[in-house]
Amino acid sequence: PARYNELVGLQHIKLYLFDNDVIISGANLSHDYFTNRQDRYIVISECPSLADFYFGLVERLSAVSMSLDERNTLTPSTPHLHPYLSTLQSYESEARNSVWGYYLQAADKSAQAQTQDTGDTWVFPLLGLPPLAVNQDSTVTRRILESAESGSTIHLATGYFNLTDEYTATILENSRACFRLLMAHPTANGFLAAHGLAGGIPGAYTRFAAMFLERAQQCGRVAMWEYQRPGWTYHAKGLWLTPPGYHRPHFTLIGSSNFGARSVQRDLENQMAIYTNNGHLQDVLLSEQEHLYKLGTPFSLEVATLPERRPALWVLAFMWFFKSYF
Repeated sequence: PARYNELVGLQHIKLYLFDNDVIISGANLSHDYFTNRQDRYIVISECPSLADFYFGLVERLSAVSMSLDERNTLTPSTPHLHPYLSTLQSYESEARNSVWGYYLQAADKSAQAQTQDTGDTWVFPLLGLPPLAVNQDSTVTRRILESAESGSTIHLATGYFNLTDEYTATILENSRACFRLLMAHPTANGFLAAHGLAGGIPGAYTRFAAMFLERAQQCGRVAMWEYQRPGWTYHAKGLWLTPPGYHRPHFTLIGSSNFGARSVQRDLENQMAIYTNNGHLQDVLLSEQEHLYKLGTPFSLEVATLPERRPALWVLAFMWFFKSYF
């Protein structure tokens, strides 16, 4: 859709299935993701149960969505369930029962099958479906942030720095971990030089980051970087958690969520939580994290006040109104 059509909300899940293989990512399939747009990808091979789960999830989501035919005509996939002509209550209730009910059944089935499992890595899909009142992803993410032990380090990355008030409070007030945050430098922001209101978005993100850092200085556990690579844009998101006494991540979140207001309040999102005791996989996660962060330049309040980084007055005037839209 046109960029402004996305304001209300969109299907933001990125998921790729090939037989028994699953690719989880935050990337779309447009040209720049294969050339000069940085993102993350994790491939889980030969895992039929996970592939079957995601296949079923796509079917359930498709059944409560519109179907587009070769004549460019939209019709509801389920005739009596129209996303915007049905009453909001009836659509939300039936769609939620279908999609979330499927998830709960799959989780119960998986728990029963894994009672004797002795594997070293656990994979747990997380869903955020605000139009269907499913907020599992953001709830679990907050619990991860606040339950991290003192001495642990969380590297959190997002292409668009616009943390919700709940995430901000969790990081600054309720968590004991040290945080290393990575975001897009304005020159690596996909909205750079966009026409109209969208052109002011990079400046708004700088302002949001500066306001967060002002508060973060009081706790002394937060440092921030901006991804900057000539000719590239930045879209990677997720987190890596390294427990106290270790130098490699044992846990990661990967998927479509940017941890912002859109992800929590508007868009359909999917993340995958991965916990591992496998040393080789921990090395791979560390290598991925370091590959992203080595291209980061420190972000400070001094950087935010540079003349070229100050948002235009009209951006400051409108940014709070649009905060929940990007």
